[in-house]
Amino acid sequence: MLTLGIDTHENAHQAEVQNNNEIVLWSGRIMNNRSGLESLVEKIHVLEESNGDKVIGIFVNPTANYHLPVKHFLEKNGFTVYCVDTRVAKNMRGVENLGKEKSDPEDAHILASTPWKSKKYLERKGHERDPLSEITRLRKIVSNNITRIKNFIWADISAIFPEFGTMFSLDSVTALMILEKYTTPENISAASVKDIQADMNMESRNHTKDGSAEKVHALALESIGIPDIEDAYATRIRINVKRLRQEIDTLSELDKEIIKRSENNQTVAYLSDIRGMGKVNSASIVSEIGRIEQFDSALKLQSYGGKVP
Repeated sequence: MLTLGIDTHENAHQAEVQNNNEIVLWSGRIMNNRSGLESLVEKIHVLEESNGDKVIGIFVNPTANYHLPVKHFLEKNGFTVYCVDTRVAKNMRGVENLGKEKSDPEDAHILASTPWKSKKYLERKGHERDPLSEITRLRKIVSNNITRIKNFIWADISAIFPEFGTMFSLDSVTALMILEKYTTPENISAASVKDIQADMNMESRNHTKDGSAEKVHALALESIGIPDIEDAYATRIRINVKRLRQEIDTLSELDKEIIKRSENNQTVAYLSDIRGMGKVNSASIVSEIGRIEQFDSALKLQSYGGKVP
């Protein structure tokens, strides 16, 4: 029996073929293109013929999405491809005493030797998520970006206008308008209350409470914030407010897309009936699980979700 390990990368992959005694029969680099993968298939066939044996499995590392074209190409050519969890590979590096310094040949060697360390890895091809998870994962990235940008804005506001947070949150469109148009206490206090009120009413579609402009004007006049030398803080705040608006719009667009794609998913509908879940969160969970048949038990599903050791 032969195995092939492939350490995948953006431009080229490192590959190694072993027999069941963990003897290396071939090791080399292949380009991440059609000719490179075709040459790999030819190399496999040559090794199979010369050794009178078959490659029983190809083991890849699911790093970013570099492995997906490789997996797809090799499966189309009749090979069985297994995705090895990075935690498994890390543990095996420890067993081999390879240290913390990684190298592509070592990683390919570890992947090729996976089934010889434990036969159980021949029983699992790796977890496959629903395609919708690519969108829900992007939503998670955007959501995290929103939190980071808000933190940047609050850090700058705390320096030049610490009182701002007593009246506004960054979830308010009115607050974002004030920060983008006026930004500093000096600019707010220099403007007329009438103009500020008009801007607040326009942004909130006349949902701003009476006296709000007077209150923010008074806060600006009494602010203990530091002087903004050369508008350094103001520039950062304005740029980050624009970034925040863009990310908020992107999040809204993704939510609509996720809900639309989940309309006919009964499992999502069941989960979303749970109080506090909602369709977006439910779709995220269902898409990450993929086909439920991939899990032999509820415990294994919990383990995949990180809720049990």
